[in-house]
Parts: sequence; structure tokens; C-alpha cells
Amino acid sequence: MTKKPISAPSLSRQNSRAKIGDVAREANVSPATVSRVLNHPEIVRAELRDKVARAIANLSYTRDSAGRALKSGRMRTIGAIVPTLGLSIFAEGVEAMQNRLSESGYTLLIANSQYDQRREVQEMQSLIERGIDGIALVGGSHGAELRALIRQAGVPLSRPTSPRLRPAFRRSGSTTGRQPGS
Repeated sequence: MTKKPISAPSLSRQNSRAKIGDVAREANVSPATVSRVLNHPEIVRAELRDKVARAIANLSYTRDSAGRALKSGRMRTIGAIVPTLGLSIFAEGVEAMQNRLSESGYTLLIANSQYDQRREVQEMQSLIERGIDGIALVGGSHGAELRALIRQAGVPLSRPTSPRLRPAFRRSGSTTGRQPGS
């Protein structure tokens, strides 16, 4: 019985992800160059950008957002709590908000409170635990417990009735972000 030689782990193994170092080796550049291509491509020569892009594609590399968040202290994620997605005004407003945030490199996490203030507090706690950078509250009524939780967590708060988020809801036909009839 002959034993098979032990080989170094490969990227094709389940649970293994390509890292910046793997991309750098594949492209025959430094990890700093890969980082510059990803974060500031305008300062990198086109030839190097192409080499790194090919290596990224070959390795199916995706950024490690958790690692970036640890380094920067920001998740680039905004939470939104809406009373329901069953009404088109809220669904359209959330879609428009997501489009606007995406243009700025943010991800939107959506929670549905179902017009239940206890659930709204639970959803807010869950979003805070995920490290959101800010919260958008939609709807007209929010309990004291929720307001206290937001203050305690120090999470920046925005409401679609504010000028900053109004353009997202304006696209959906609402200028207030409130439940129709309220």
C-alpha cells in the first residue's frame, strides 16, 4: 500500500477563499498593488490593472468585507426598518433607497416591523449587532424603547421625511415616506 503525498491546500477546496496574497502571486505583483487596483484603480497603470483583473477572475476572488470593516471601522451598511413591504409605496421607496446607497458603495439591510413596536426594537437590535453605519426609520410611529436604543448605540438616524432621504422616496411618488393616509 503506497501513501499519497500530502500536498499544500489548494484554493479549490470548499471553505477556502482566495486572498489578496493569492491574487498578487497569480498576477506576479505585490499585495499592495492588488490593494491599489481594488481601491484606487486610477493611480495604477492599465497594464497592471489588467493583470490583476485577470488574476481576480481566475481565482474568483471577492473582497473580504469583514476584514475591510475591521480595518476601517465601517461596514458601509445602512439598515432600514419599514412597517411592511406589502404596500408598494414602501417597497418602491426601499428600492429607490437601495439604488441611491449602492451608488455610494453602501449595502442596505432591510427589516420589516409589521407595525409591531416590539418587533421594531428586535430588528433594530439585530441591525446594531451587525454593525450598521446608520439607520433609516420609515413610518410615523416609533416607541420610546426604540428611540432609547438608537441613542444608546450612537447609530446615526435618518428618516425619509428628512431632506437627505427624501429624493429616494420622491422617485416612488412619496415625499414624506409615511404610511398612506397618516
